[in-house]
Amino acid sequence: MAGAHLPYLSNKRMDTRYSTAQKPFADAGVETGEQVNRLAVWRIYGYATSIYLLATLATDAFFMGDANDYVESILAYRQGHNLYFWEFGHLLWRPFGWFMAELLHPVTSRFVGSFPRANVMLTLVWINLAAGLLGAVCLVHLLRRFCRKEMAIGAAITGFVFSQGVLNFSQTGSSYIPGLAFLLLGLCFITAPATTKQHRIWNDIAAGFSFAVSVGFWFLFIWALPAAILLPLIQGEVTLERVRRAVASSVSFSVFVGAFYLMALVALRITDIAGIKAWIVDAGHGIYVRGLTRMVLGFARSFINMGNDGMLMKRFLIGDPYNKVTIWQLAHLSLWKLGLFYVFLVTSLWMMWKSEKRATLFLLLGATTPVFGFAYFFGPGDIERYLACYPFLILLVVQTIETTRASVWMKAIPCVFLAVIVVVNFQAMFRPNLTEQQERIAARLGDLPMKLSPNSELVAVNWQDELVNFYRSFPFHPLNQRESYVVAALVTPGVEDSKHWRDEFAKRALRVWSVGGDIWLSNRAYALRPEAHWNWVEGDDQYVSWKDFPEFCANLKMGESSGGTDGFQRVLPSEENKQFLQHLMEASMKSQKTL
Repeated sequence: MAGAHLPYLSNKRMDTRYSTAQKPFADAGVETGEQVNRLAVWRIYGYATSIYLLATLATDAFFMGDANDYVESILAYRQGHNLYFWEFGHLLWRPFGWFMAELLHPVTSRFVGSFPRANVMLTLVWINLAAGLLGAVCLVHLLRRFCRKEMAIGAAITGFVFSQGVLNFSQTGSSYIPGLAFLLLGLCFITAPATTKQHRIWNDIAAGFSFAVSVGFWFLFIWALPAAILLPLIQGEVTLERVRRAVASSVSFSVFVGAFYLMALVALRITDIAGIKAWIVDAGHGIYVRGLTRMVLGFARSFINMGNDGMLMKRFLIGDPYNKVTIWQLAHLSLWKLGLFYVFLVTSLWMMWKSEKRATLFLLLGATTPVFGFAYFFGPGDIERYLACYPFLILLVVQTIETTRASVWMKAIPCVFLAVIVVVNFQAMFRPNLTEQQERIAARLGDLPMKLSPNSELVAVNWQDELVNFYRSFPFHPLNQRESYVVAALVTPGVEDSKHWRDEFAKRALRVWSVGGDIWLSNRAYALRPEAHWNWVEGDDQYVSWKDFPEFCANLKMGESSGGTDGFQRVLPSEENKQFLQHLMEASMKSQKTL
């Protein structure tokens, strides 16, 4: 019930408990507290909607995540193939994306033409934009239920919208923001007051369903569910009624999520434990990157953009012999952003401890511990890993600022951090800046995309090459929208298969040649050492060293080149090259059988 946290009297002259946002309406002569509250509600929801729309209109995503893979999977499903369509980690995302792409194709084709890839991608982006707005509105609703100061709520919504995790991924084709939106929707249902038993039951069912959809979009949101289900108990008194609601919501979640995964098992025809285990393990994509340092950087980067400074920090910590970074160089980079984030975090935790609602600190610990525990072992540097913490951290920071008796200077730190993330993230994702970046990368390709034969592939050295991100994260650029080529990489550091990169290249080349395409390899693969701006960190992957690339490429016979010194060379589809790659694959297979 909107505004239920403020008792209002029927006569405006007798009502003295107006919030900051309601006071102007009361002063303007609004007659009743109910009218004052209604106008204030419209203002805060209108602000949340406006700030979200303005932010997304002025900015764009600089990193699409795995959106390109979801598009490939949906297109393969259209052709009758199962390419991770029912993936365990993102169970509902591809099926839902496929359904919406079929439904919206008459509309999306008006914007991007008949290109299948662009149509599906645009559909997924639109879903994310809508989900981001839903998440912002739900967060307002949740904050109003537990907080009084509308100005603090407005500031929190601004921080939510401009956080790097939300501002970037709400404009992509990935499933993270839809999952976060349904997590927030579930929190709204589970904390909603119920006037009747039937109303309570429907709220509990809706909460469980929302949580199940959140996990269905991205399974890692399951780590936030214990805190989400216990939120009413932690924020209020522990009563039998609230315990019953927590149990009912848990049962509802279990029923719905069980139905979702049972449906997938039937579709995949998996009938035994071994098959289920293989299905789950396959969703990990062989990622083995872990570590506390990466987690410290990743958590901060989830909120504030640090550009490529994270890579420079890795070079410093690992001791990259090719491109050394000193502590003095780091001091001129984003260390101040990293320091500011953790000053904000420590200050917020201290104020929580000193506030009237000290017990809510345990809610934050309960929400973050499972998320951090998993992130430590699985991609701790990925900014999306920490999205599940957002609702709880934002809620508790706003509550803490309202209830703590800390000094004005202490309360000013979250405000400073808010101002910094708005400025830094807006600048990093400002559309004209990203357009300039795209054109600079596109110039590296020159006219090569125009003269490629169908089914051709460009192969960069490493997954962090800016050309790979250009291809995957800017799908509506004219060069990418043509859908005339694919960009791949020799190595993806941090993935278990990186040790087999030579075999993977051999498979790729032989497959492309078998369908009449060409393989073009980056000239960087022939360099004896990587340049600083090539985004390579020596030692980041224990299985691969830069010197391996020129040694391997010396065995290949090359043809024409394009794009100058930083361009590409065509790998000749000669018998000599085919035999070399075929022997490489056979030797690898024998080696694996021996092991």
